[in-house]
Amino acid sequence: DSSKIERMLPAYLNKLAQGATEKRLARFNQIQTEIDFRNWQEANRRTFLELIGGLPTERSPLRARVTGEISREGYIIRKVIFESLPEYYVTANLYIPTTGKAPFPAILSPCGHSQNGKAYDVYQHLFIGLVKRGYVVFSYDPMGQGERYQYWNFLQQETLLKDPDSQHAMAGLQETLLGQNLARYFTWDGIRGLDYLTSLHEVDASRLGVTGNSGGGTLTSYISMLDPRVKVASIVTFITSLPKKIEARSLDADADPEQDIPGLLAAGLDHTEFVGMIAPRPVLIGAATRDFFPIEGTRRTFAELQSLYMKLGMPERVKMV
Repeated sequence: DSSKIERMLPAYLNKLAQGATEKRLARFNQIQTEIDFRNWQEANRRTFLELIGGLPTERSPLRARVTGEISREGYIIRKVIFESLPEYYVTANLYIPTTGKAPFPAILSPCGHSQNGKAYDVYQHLFIGLVKRGYVVFSYDPMGQGERYQYWNFLQQETLLKDPDSQHAMAGLQETLLGQNLARYFTWDGIRGLDYLTSLHEVDASRLGVTGNSGGGTLTSYISMLDPRVKVASIVTFITSLPKKIEARSLDADADPEQDIPGLLAAGLDHTEFVGMIAPRPVLIGAATRDFFPIEGTRRTFAELQSLYMKLGMPERVKMV
């Protein structure tokens, strides 16, 4: 019976995921005191960093430069290029209010899988909405999107891989051979973006937030859980649970290795642990009922997070819309 054969591997993977989740929850449920929480958090952080191959150990000069400026009603946009690693260029837009009094609170906004990166109209609605409410906003192109296409065909003057997922897949496969994950570079771009933001006289470095959706939600999680300067995170359409993704067969490690890091569940990490590394800082989860990220997993993770924030005595600091 061929349909039985087709079900064998998914059934086996679901069983493995269930076993890993039981172990993970046993560890999670042991958190009783502040010390238990800090130890759990620190162990998770170490494990995550090992899985992505660690972050770079030194901060090389950003060599940031402004290449142009656009004036709009109530704000300006600066076109910025900086180097998150030596000669590894990150293209970004900086939105600054022209009304109100500096220093302003600031938002770093990593992008999801839009072909045109930070120029995607839906993302611009967000940036403009925030800058008009008095925030400095900094958004940058992920590798393989916007102004950062790789795998360039110099004869045709175009990229050999048109789709952002294909760009990430190719780079991700190369990274895997080095024992690293693409998430390492994506996250580092964001952390260096925060370095740039905090260097600006227009920015109040004590009031930093991060928000993004889909692939940008992934990066919002990673940046916020690894950089304590982030005071509040709004993670949109990313948080679910890995067993539910496996069940829905929506794991996409070949296409988006930075979103599906191999070995997470086996190492005792799920999305509860991701947000748990941000806790007790405030987190707002944005979710959709019909999405690539299964809503049942989001609800399950959110319930676990509510119990964690309750234990920390700050239940009002985690919300879902």
